[in-house]
Order: sequence, then structure tokens, then C-alpha cells
Amino acid sequence: MNSLLESLNRFIMLERMAKNFQIIISIAILSFTFACKSAELSDQDSLTSQNTIPEPTEQELLPAPVEGEIMLDEKGDEVNNSILQPVFFQQASKDNLEYFRVILSANQYLVRQIRGSKYIRRIPDSGADDLTRDEIHGYDLVNLVDEGNLYITLNSNTGNMEVINFDRRVPRINDVAKIIQNDLTRWQFKHESSEDKPIITRFKVFYQIHLSKTLTRQEIKEKYFKKK
Repeated sequence: MNSLLESLNRFIMLERMAKNFQIIISIAILSFTFACKSAELSDQDSLTSQNTIPEPTEQELLPAPVEGEIMLDEKGDEVNNSILQPVFFQQASKDNLEYFRVILSANQYLVRQIRGSKYIRRIPDSGADDLTRDEIHGYDLVNLVDEGNLYITLNSNTGNMEVINFDRRVPRINDVAKIIQNDLTRWQFKHESSEDKPIITRFKVFYQIHLSKTLTRQEIKEKYFKKK
């Protein structure tokens, strides 16, 4: 009887050890996966923070997000879609009104126009881009990647910004939502039209916002009291 109980206890101990071993392995795999993803993001952030992406080789090229369209950057220069671009810029467009994509963080303001460059182009404004980066830095209190989609209506005669509304996707932080909405109010466009009237008067801008927990306690206090 005693030998039977001992055998049963050993079996239970072995089973527990096996379960603990499986848990440890699972945690190790998850940790390795997150570490790899973090490394990929860090590499990409360090690259795009300089607003410079190397010219891709033929093997690194990807189809344009919109077939038959060219892609322009924040300077108005034509760029190729490739595996070197941030993933947000690489993806094929699924919305016929998506004309612009923006990646915004404290150290980067990247723009890609993926549609309609024959009829409308954003006028570069690097100084205002930098101001928006500085403003978003005030919310570097958490590590967060978020998105916001805005629907734009232009005046059919002047081509000036008339209405800016959110379309389905709104950033989770209200103040960040206000920043990107205000950011668009200063955008200006060059229209290609024989009658000096805009052909494109409705489009969408998709933002991806990157926040990083980099502010010190002292900086947070200073920003808080400055805001108050």
C-alpha cells in the first residue's frame, strides 16, 4: 500500500515538473518573440527618425500601394515602395479615398501621397512638420502605437481646406486626436487644373502615431504646470 502511494506521489511530482517545464518554455518563447519584434521596431525607428530611407535594390522593390500611381514623400519627391519603407507605408490601399499616409512621432514626420498626384499635391512645410513633432513629444508618457483616419473636404472653387472630420478610426488619447486634426488645418495643396479649380475635393489622410515613454518626471511636471 505504501509503495503504491509513493509511486502515485512520484507520478504527481513528475507531472507537475513537466507542466512547470512547459510554462517556462512558453515564457521563454514569448520573451524571445517580443524581443525580436522590439529589435525590429527599434531598427526601423532609428532609420525613419532621420527621414532618410536608402534607395532600394531591384530585389527590395514592392508594388505601389495603388496600382498605376506614383508615391511622393513629405518633400514632394517621388519614392519607390520597398521593404525598406515603414510597414505602414508598404501596405496596399483598400480605401479609394485614401490619398495620404503620415507617420508621426517626436522624432519623425513622414508623409506618403499614394493617390492622385496628377491632380493634387501637398506643399512641403518642414518647419510646421517639426512643430507638430515637438507637440506630440508632450504625450510621450507611454509606449503606444495608435492610428487616426481623417476625412477632408476642400472648397470646390478655391481648393482650400473646408471640413476635417474623423473617419471611423480615432486615436485613443483625445489630445492626440486634436493634434493631428489641427495638424491638417495648416496643410496646403497645389492643384493641377486647366480651369484653376480643384479636381480632387474629397480625400482621406491616415495617421500612425508613435508615442514612447521618454519624458522624465521633471519634464512631465514642467509640461503640466505650463499647460495649467
